Amino acid sequence: MRNSFNISGSSELVHEVLEDPGEARFAYAAGARHAPGRGLRTWTGPALIGRVKSARRFTVEVDDDGTDARLKDALGEPGSLALALTAVGSCPLYTTIAGGTARDISFDGVELALSATVATRAEGSLATGRVTGLTCEIAATSASGPATLREVVEQVGRHSPVHRTLTDATEVRFFGQAGSGAAHAVAWQRREPDEEPISEHVLRRRVAWLSGTQFTSEAIGEVGAVLRVDQPKQLAGVDWGPNPQEYLLMALAADIARLAGLNQERRTGRSGLWAVNCRAGLDIRGLMNIDPDVAVGLESVTCSVVLPQDGSLAGELGDVRAAAEESCLVDLIAFPHPARIRFAQGTGA
Repeated sequence: MRNSFNISGSSELVHEVLEDPGEARFAYAAGARHAPGRGLRTWTGPALIGRVKSARRFTVEVDDDGTDARLKDALGEPGSLALALTAVGSCPLYTTIAGGTARDISFDGVELALSATVATRAEGSLATGRVTGLTCEIAATSASGPATLREVVEQVGRHSPVHRTLTDATEVRFFGQAGSGAAHAVAWQRREPDEEPISEHVLRRRVAWLSGTQFTSEAIGEVGAVLRVDQPKQLAGVDWGPNPQEYLLMALAADIARLAGLNQERRTGRSGLWAVNCRAGLDIRGLMNIDPDVAVGLESVTCSVVLPQDGSLAGELGDVRAAAEESCLVDLIAFPHPARIRFAQGTGA
């Protein structure tokens, strides 16, 4: 054990993948539910880690009005973008710890400062904005010299699944289903805003390493909950919280549920109950350098939307399409975005 990180467990996982490539395939799931007067909730579903099912179940109440958290003092509930930025920050930090541990580095402390610029086209609204810049600065304290720490950080961008999901193109598919009926594929396309941004917001988060695979994520300079991040027990975690991939899917599910309801309300004057289930796969052979031809980021992301069934099928499918085209998170995941990871400091213990 080093950094409370199970080194032998990681080596054993690589050996298992070499023996059976099916052990490299992970599947993550998340859901969300938005109901008028009852708010917005998102949760993780069971994960498949290789051939073993992990009963993951974490629930987060989400701010459902889509405004900038700095414009109001609500209940401390994170917005969907805050959940996504937790994923964006914690995945590179986890990769830093894993990569450093593999190089026999003992860390005294590691943290990441994330800065995200969001261009908005409606006063105070972040959900329909566009992320135009992402920077992650990783600071580490260790007896190892700054040059060694810098080498580790410089490799993080290539091996962090969430980071590569943002910087590479990722397929995102949508389906709408009314009750037990057939699922209808929803075609969507990237929507270029008709007007120029009226404002820019810079959101900042601090992600701190605690021990092993446990991290915390909190907003810098804003009111908000402290979010826990951890891996399943099958990946040397202790099931303390969702992992980065799960946070990203939770954010996406919550965003689509909220925006679909908002579009229905615009169209009909009222919103029904919207439920969304998101799934994505991850093949760890790419990030672990077992097979360089395998993509590092998430594979096809699928969003299945349970329609309210209180209106026309065509109209509700249109609400899903509009949500996909408006969502800040769909744009962030599906299309390549510039995102930088840089070494902030390295000091001796």
